[in-house]
Amino acid sequence: MRRCLYTIVACFLFSSCFGCGSSETAPSSQPVGADVIQKYALLVQGQPATTSITLPQQLAGTEWEAKQDLCQQAGYDLTPYAGQDLALTRYSVTETYHPGTGLDRDSNGIIEVTVLPSLPLYLWVVDKNEATVCGYFSIAEESNYVQQLLESGILRSELLPVNNAQIK
Repeated sequence: MRRCLYTIVACFLFSSCFGCGSSETAPSSQPVGADVIQKYALLVQGQPATTSITLPQQLAGTEWEAKQDLCQQAGYDLTPYAGQDLALTRYSVTETYHPGTGLDRDSNGIIEVTVLPSLPLYLWVVDKNEATVCGYFSIAEESNYVQQLLESGILRSELLPVNNAQIK
């Protein structure tokens, strides 16, 4: 009985370590960007939307220059993928960006502190063959309020690094 049990355990360990002769890899059951979603404990709503993109050969002077800066702030680097075909996946998330407070003076010259409303976000994941290359956020609404935040300098860009502390 003991010998039979050892044989079964040995066969199980062998097949677990070396497989059953197949060299194919099982398809991933994790969605693209699952590493980013899990690392930052993000809550995704609905289904993602994926688009094929080709990064420009030179990121400088393009919309991707700003995205590269965001990626670098979060520990990613797009430069090795310049000129390559990639995928860009957009997720709706429950997290929002909290721009903080605004200061203003009332008609009597008294400074008023206003807590600014939070902004909804999209999570964007850039991937190559389903491996995350970069993740960043964008503001998910276009409104006069967002435009006012941009013009006042409270919000510097509609794009944010995935590790921004004001995202909750």
